[in-house]
Amino acid sequence: MAGSLVAEANDFSFQALRWETETRTNLRNQTLTDTLANYQNLVSDNLSSYASAKKDVHGAIDASGFDITQAGAMKQKFTQTLARSAIYAEIHRNPANAKALIDSGVFDADLGADARLAAVIDAEQGIRQRDNEFKVQRSAESNALASSLAVSVNRYRNGQGEFDQGLLEQSREKLQPDDFNRLQIAFDDARAFRTNAQAGVLSVAAKIEAGLHVDPGNAKERRAYDDYFATSVAPRLKAEVSKLPQEEQGP
Repeated sequence: MAGSLVAEANDFSFQALRWETETRTNLRNQTLTDTLANYQNLVSDNLSSYASAKKDVHGAIDASGFDITQAGAMKQKFTQTLARSAIYAEIHRNPANAKALIDSGVFDADLGADARLAAVIDAEQGIRQRDNEFKVQRSAESNALASSLAVSVNRYRNGQGEFDQGLLEQSREKLQPDDFNRLQIAFDDARAFRTNAQAGVLSVAAKIEAGLHVDPGNAKERRAYDDYFATSVAPRLKAEVSKLPQEEQGP
């Protein structure tokens, strides 16, 4: 009977000790996990803090009472996790810079071969995605600017104001090459059209002043006469009418 009680007491003491040991171990592991999570957030927000964060994590492991083998394994595991957090945060921020950091080799030992390869692939994918986003944005901006300039060129062609070719040159860097070339061709065409139109107006004006008739069957002369009337005759008539008394000006 006494022997049985002693055995039970010993068993209870053993279980209590095991529970205490497991509890301490779990608490220690949880504390380290929380510490790692805090430093993961730190290096994700600030890549330059990686070296000091790594040092602090290693210090926390050393202070936790693990034996050399356990501490070494935990340092390797926690360091890789910390390195992944740092490099993947940079991939999301600036994939080109992340790729350069990986290529420099500064994270090789901490990431490990497999994790490094995966990070390279993800960084390259991020670079391609950023390039595509930039091209889409630039294309949209170029289209909007080209549309605005095209309206101005068309107004110039129709004699509704002037167009400064310097504005087209200033916009070259913001325009896609195809958009710039189309606008340049449109402007050259508009300038030639205006030059021909002005020559036609001068020809018609000379005819009228010489007392000659404009040929109504000549479409070019008819159009030149319309331009001549709109640019020369109509403004003079309007000015003369404005000088008349109000009751004589008509509706």
